[in-house]
Amino acid sequence: MDRPRRPGLTPTPSPDGAGTPGSRRERRTLQQEGAARPASPQTVLLACTGNICRSAFGEKALQLRIDALAPGRVDVGGVGTQVNMRLRVPPPLVAAAEEHGVTGLASHVPSQMTPSILGAADLILAATGDHMRRLLHDVPRAITRTFTLRELAALIREMDARTGGAWIRPGRGVQGFAQEASRHRALARAPGASLDIPDPYHGPDEGYARMVELMLPELDVVADALARAVAPAS
Repeated sequence: MDRPRRPGLTPTPSPDGAGTPGSRRERRTLQQEGAARPASPQTVLLACTGNICRSAFGEKALQLRIDALAPGRVDVGGVGTQVNMRLRVPPPLVAAAEEHGVTGLASHVPSQMTPSILGAADLILAATGDHMRRLLHDVPRAITRTFTLRELAALIREMDARTGGAWIRPGRGVQGFAQEASRHRALARAPGASLDIPDPYHGPDEGYARMVELMLPELDVVADALARAVAPAS
């Protein structure tokens, strides 16, 4: 059974699948972004192009992992930068995900990225550097809490190796963790290393399985770090 998304993470689609940033509802949401949000659950948002492959799988898989480590403390959502509401998750990806215990993709409905959705997230994980640049073009102030998934995972591995994990303090929260990670962003950028997740859409069926196998270790690293960040302060 699909876990319902936190209302603040899921925009209401317009008939043509696009968000409506100029609407009164969205302007009210933007005005409220500066208000304090509940400490729990905190929010993580994954983003790709259509929200039917990379961010859809990432949302379900990360939620599954974080619920096992820190139940009820983090909500995970997903959006696309160019959503087509007629599209759904390709069956080969549904099958590949289910082989790894990730369910719910067959009924997944894509969501369009909007500034208010980005503004409400404590941490934003983009599929590629191009997606990250698009997100930050719309919401520049999100720079300290926006990464590519592979970038953040590489950074966590490096910082954990250097500090024995002590750089993530319990009780700091998702956004506090993201802001601390952003100070060490250069550690993830090894020369020649790709920080992108290739898009399997319109490719061979094997591409979906490769995407799943690429993303799962990165999601495991991020879920562990988030669980440490939202653990009660000692």
